[in-house]
Amino acid sequence: MSKRKTAAFGVPPSLIEIEITESLLVKDSATVRSALEKLRQLGCRIALDDFGTGYSSLAYITRFPPDRIKIDKAFVNNVDRSSSDGAVASAILSLGKSLDLIVTAEGIERTGQLEWLRARGCNEVQGFLLSRPLSAQDLENRYLLTVEAQKPDARSGIAS
Repeated sequence: MSKRKTAAFGVPPSLIEIEITESLLVKDSATVRSALEKLRQLGCRIALDDFGTGYSSLAYITRFPPDRIKIDKAFVNNVDRSSSDGAVASAILSLGKSLDLIVTAEGIERTGQLEWLRARGCNEVQGFLLSRPLSAQDLENRYLLTVEAQKPDARSGIAS
């Protein structure tokens, strides 16, 4: 990827987020780190997925800090029902806050999970509670066209 290629598609690199799993970073750290450094130099953001699973090493976060860490669904599933899952999720949230990272919790399916994470300052969540996966057309119809319809008409000032 180059700035020229992203410009050809009209997408600024700052809007591109590269998501890698923690296990990939550990598996071939020198190669992966080099590729991530090049992507970051272009202006892309980096997300570390499945954080806390696999071959977790906190050293990787300090050597090549991502912009976002994603709490794996394994820890989120019973976060509001299990003290041990809650402790792990709290530790990840605290780590993210201390390192000034965005923390996203994956796999939100119940209101209890959402409330637990919201009460502890989780930045973002994703999961079926909010929406099932959508095609680009469904996303546009559901969210973008609804917003467009609520904007005031430039000529009359009345929402269409």
